[in-house]
Amino acid sequence: MGIVGKTPDEIRHLFGNPIREWTETPRILDSDGKITWHGETYTVWEYQPLSWYWLGSRFQIFFVNGKVRNFEANDD
Repeated sequence: MGIVGKTPDEIRHLFGNPIREWTETPRILDSDGKITWHGETYTVWEYQPLSWYWLGSRFQIFFVNGKVRNFEANDD
């Protein structure tokens, strides 16, 4: 698809505004609730199913440090 490395402005130009957006920092907690590991913060943009991509799946684009790192169809 050729979108890895693109900026949010470039993605918005290609696909429009996402239907949902959120930011997460993955982490692991121990039994006391203390953080023992945390990963890289990322932002997800989610789009309605795209007819040419994957039937019935929402399309998600993952940004790290202001660039597309990955994308996938999500069947949730």
